[in-house]
Amino acid sequence: MKKLFIFLIILFLFTSTYFAAAPNNQGPNNEVNTSPKNLANSNNNNVTPTQNANQLNVQEQTSNKGNTSNIQVQQQTQINQNEGNVSETPQNIQNQNQIASNTEQQVRSVIQQKTQEVNSSMGNSLQNQKMAQVAVQTMESTASMFGKSEANISKVSNEIKNSFEVTTRAEERIRSKSGFVKFFMGGDNEAAGLIAQEIVRNENRIRELNRLIEESDFDTQTKAILQEQVQNIEQEQLRLKLLAEQEMNDKGILGWIWK
Repeated sequence: MKKLFIFLIILFLFTSTYFAAAPNNQGPNNEVNTSPKNLANSNNNNVTPTQNANQLNVQEQTSNKGNTSNIQVQQQTQINQNEGNVSETPQNIQNQNQIASNTEQQVRSVIQQKTQEVNSSMGNSLQNQKMAQVAVQTMESTASMFGKSEANISKVSNEIKNSFEVTTRAEERIRSKSGFVKFFMGGDNEAAGLIAQEIVRNENRIRELNRLIEESDFDTQTKAILQEQVQNIEQEQLRLKLLAEQEMNDKGILGWIWK
């Protein structure tokens, strides 16, 4: 019995030693892999369908935000470009207005200068004569501003200027005739005839001036100023026409013998 008890004790010790020396299940070959990839896979395996949907929504929202930002950037760029184009338009208009204003000012300056010269040299002349002289001299002085029409403007203006010299001499001849002689002999038909001829010629010249002004590159205001000068020439033509008609119709007491 004693021997049996000793044997059991030895067997127990031996068994305990054996199990203590047995390999651990968590040894090198059975280590748990804790790498980030495996952890992610493990986490993904543990994620529920609802969590997966939430993740997809987050990803989609992030993508949409990126697209929206790109669209906003493109829209802002387009707006900036449009604003740049719009800002250039008023600048161009301002430049054009400035050029037009300079041209108008130059023409007005010429008119003022010629008015002073004519008033100084034709102090005793009628107002219509003075204004017509200012007009024709203004057209001459501004001819270079007409560009390709410069030669035509100079030619027509010079013809009207020469015509005024003819009509001025004829008018002086008419007015120098004494009232006594005029009472008996009537008006000076020869002088009146010269005036009438020049009036007809100037009608074509005036039409040509108006055409050249209308076809010019001047702004509307400058054209209006030049056309006003041509109207002053027309007014002088009307005055001369009336003078010539009155002179031709004046027969005098004895004028019917020669007329």
